[in-house]
Amino acid sequence: MSGAGMSSAVNGDPVLEIRGLCAGPEEAPILRSLDLILDRPGICVILGGSGSGKTTFLRLLNRLDEYRQGEIRILGKDIREFPVPELRRHVAMVFQNPVYFPGTVRDNLDIRREFGEAAVTEDRMKELLSLARLEDSLLDRNVSVLSGGEQQRLAFARSLLNDPEILLLDEPTSSLDGRNRDAVLRTLRDMQSARGNTLLMVTHRPEDVELLGGRTVYLLDGAFVQDPEAVRQRIEAGR
Repeated sequence: MSGAGMSSAVNGDPVLEIRGLCAGPEEAPILRSLDLILDRPGICVILGGSGSGKTTFLRLLNRLDEYRQGEIRILGKDIREFPVPELRRHVAMVFQNPVYFPGTVRDNLDIRREFGEAAVTEDRMKELLSLARLEDSLLDRNVSVLSGGEQQRLAFARSLLNDPEILLLDEPTSSLDGRNRDAVLRTLRDMQSARGNTLLMVTHRPEDVELLGGRTVYLLDGAFVQDPEAVRQRIEAGR
């Protein structure tokens, strides 16, 4: 695991513990009293339809948004005790549409140097590309000519630069065709198996749940529910 300020999972603290999480105004809440515990590293998929609060939920976990009430703890430590930049080293996020910087794949993997940090070694870049199922021959290729699936897998590779304990994934397959979608999900599954970290993905696609595997949590109207069929019906109604 990365980072000196984090306790070890061996000590018994859950990887992620959420208690009574509420977001949005009281009169029109976006999320309502969410509880979730991930005891150990693995894959967890939040399945919900459009407007269920999936993206808001993810954004709270690395403080892109702030919650109104409740508690979020990472390996036993309240996330509000972290300086935000440090928190995001432990809890990285990959967005629905791949975010990349102008230039080559190498430029994108060595982006920390732009902020005065140590350069990423060639071996480390190749390791990250391998984890993301990308050939190291792509290092000097301009990112703009990569396919959508390759750009998304590059975003995965870059998110691993700091060895985060938790990787948040906001509908990472939504803009991809079937072939690229399946390849991206297999990549995520293999990455988690190789690194032993925690993947927390939100999606509106039951097919993604089936391919990625792991634990499934159902989100309906801002609340976690024990009714998979109601969630699936809401998703179908929104298609």
